Amino acid sequence: MGAGGNVYNESFQLTFLEREAVRQRVSKVMTVLERIARTRPDARVLELGCGFRGTNLTFIKRRFPEMQCFGMDLRVDGASTEGIDLFEADLNRWQPEDQWDFVFSLAVVEHLPDPGAHFRLIRDCLCHGGQSVLTTPTPLSFPVLMALSALRIFDARTILDHKFYLTREGIEFFARNTGLSVVHLSSFQWGMNQYAVLQRPMEGLSV
Repeated sequence: MGAGGNVYNESFQLTFLEREAVRQRVSKVMTVLERIARTRPDARVLELGCGFRGTNLTFIKRRFPEMQCFGMDLRVDGASTEGIDLFEADLNRWQPEDQWDFVFSLAVVEHLPDPGAHFRLIRDCLCHGGQSVLTTPTPLSFPVLMALSALRIFDARTILDHKFYLTREGIEFFARNTGLSVVHLSSFQWGMNQYAVLQRPMEGLSV
């Protein structure tokens, strides 16, 4: 993820429970991509904070081989994979010059200093009518994550790198003020995590 270069890098290893959390986040992405694939099998997909190897994109490419997959992070693997384009950029500074049909950001926004800027970046990356999936832990998860990190079940660096915990109202606020509509918003993992499906309105329409 582009937010914490000293925490998320090519040598970072996930614990079993962290991998399960990732799996559940990716399942939210796959649900939306299943719908998109019915009308746009060749959709352009971007992951913001893809990690060094773009593992999530590899999984998506296997399931949707016609989709064009892109991923950005502070450091990425230089080895190219057919149909997957990884590039290096800083989430806090990057200005996209292209647009995508679908953008996803999994457990990224809570590591960034300006959540509003991240919502604006998602909007700017989306084509009109495009959709995005964003996941982030709920405030309810804070004591649980601290306890798990103390027990070394979760990596303490990832938890201590969190800048804030967005409420449901916070997600709706940033989406609305960015010009994104909230298509869906709910929690998962016993209320510890939440995900939002956001959409950039068609050109000429407002939220």
